[in-house]
Amino acid sequence: MLIEQFFDSGLGHASYLVADPDAGVAFLVDPDRQIETYLSAAARLGVLITDSFETHIHNDYVSGSRALGLLRPITVHAGDGAGFAYPHAAHPDGDEIKVGEIVVRCIATPGHTPEHVAYLVSDLRRADDPQYLFSGGALLVGQIARVDLLGPKQAAELARAAYETLRERVLILADYVAVCPTHGGGSACAAEVAGSRWTTLGFERKHNRIARLASEDFESFRSAITEGLPVAPAYYPRVRDLNSKGAPAATRTRLPFVREMGPDVVRIDPRPPHIFGAGHRPGALNVVANDSFAVRVGATVPFGAPIVILTTDPEQAERLR
Repeated sequence: MLIEQFFDSGLGHASYLVADPDAGVAFLVDPDRQIETYLSAAARLGVLITDSFETHIHNDYVSGSRALGLLRPITVHAGDGAGFAYPHAAHPDGDEIKVGEIVVRCIATPGHTPEHVAYLVSDLRRADDPQYLFSGGALLVGQIARVDLLGPKQAAELARAAYETLRERVLILADYVAVCPTHGGGSACAAEVAGSRWTTLGFERKHNRIARLASEDFESFRSAITEGLPVAPAYYPRVRDLNSKGAPAATRTRLPFVREMGPDVVRIDPRPPHIFGAGHRPGALNVVANDSFAVRVGATVPFGAPIVILTTDPEQAERLR
């Protein structure tokens, strides 16, 4: 079994391609909409992507599972509480799916969201015992994903669910199980996450403060998971709704040069602040062209507003789109 991680440092989002080269098949976990990346990786490994697994309905990025499903005959998998509005297999807790000689077990892990599941994976060519946990937001490196994205009423219920998920579903697993989370450093779905992009159950049980508090009283746990949370971008509810319905593939047509801009267009100037400060177009918004560009635009520009990137470099425009 081979695992390849794809990490978007701007969004703090990790997705995975898990392959059984001997069987010639592979599956994805929490892919984003840039599906060409996964198809290229699969071609390099000589495998065919047959399945895509979603741990939850995402707030922070647009999922690529439906887009891939529109392109080729794959099965999209989710927990039975996801309720996607597009074709998918809805799995109850404990359900198992076989891809080649890899077994994927669906584990209900509510907390970050009500419908959240994790996937416990066994490579049967080595052993029946599970070796990997694709944890979504149920367990991160040094943290767990926040529980407050759906409002204060649900936050109280989800805090209790996250507490029980850790105590009864996650921390009971063997120390050697490798943990592959979906949210990493840079994600607004959690407080500060440690720099490593994967971990083990044993290490988190010993060194993750939130995981340790899950073995103590609930009030201490609930207080700790509210500390240090970043402001959630305003676009999060809109993206969750889009992912619930299923988004098509992102267009790859080249962006046109624009010579005239209407009054409703948001002008984004991606130059460094010291250059922007020396002179810029009236009304332009300075969002530096670094890894955080997409999140910063999403946090400051109303969802769905037309934007123009103020650059004469077409390659930069394509990178930032």
